[in-house]
Amino acid sequence: MSKKQKRRIEFDEWVKKPGESKPVKTTGVGIFHLFGINYKEFETGPGIYTTAVIETENGSLKNIPVEHCRFIEMVKLKVGEKPYPFSGGFEAPLLKNVSLENRINNALSVIRQYGSVEGAHHKTWVIDQVVRALTGSEYKAFVAAVKAGFHGPNTHEWDVGIAP
Repeated sequence: MSKKQKRRIEFDEWVKKPGESKPVKTTGVGIFHLFGINYKEFETGPGIYTTAVIETENGSLKNIPVEHCRFIEMVKLKVGEKPYPFSGGFEAPLLKNVSLENRINNALSVIRQYGSVEGAHHKTWVIDQVVRALTGSEYKAFVAAVKAGFHGPNTHEWDVGIAP
């Protein structure tokens, strides 16, 4: 993503100040770079969650949970420029009936609920469900584009995994 396509983002962060017993909510502003992951240890094992990697105004990087972030400027694109380029030239569809925010929330919900289930076949299912949530009615076209390659329409495989 080029510098001109980076988006400004506002985030909430809880900081424990010296002498305070509880963390205090602070709000910051920065530049969104990419999505990341983080985890929290529990008695039953780690809980993994999605984060936004944000460059703050002083140049430091923060890894903030996505539910504490808000984009405050839209990406400005040139005419004909695709907002979500994937390998193979496929463009992620922008569905008319479901807002981008709802599609993202649905995908994150699947990740929160099932993302930490053990087993590669279950994780593959989670990836497939996230793709379904994000692409909606364009799911089959997305899968066809992923499978297509140099040797024809079935060069690569797409596995739907096994539900936990």
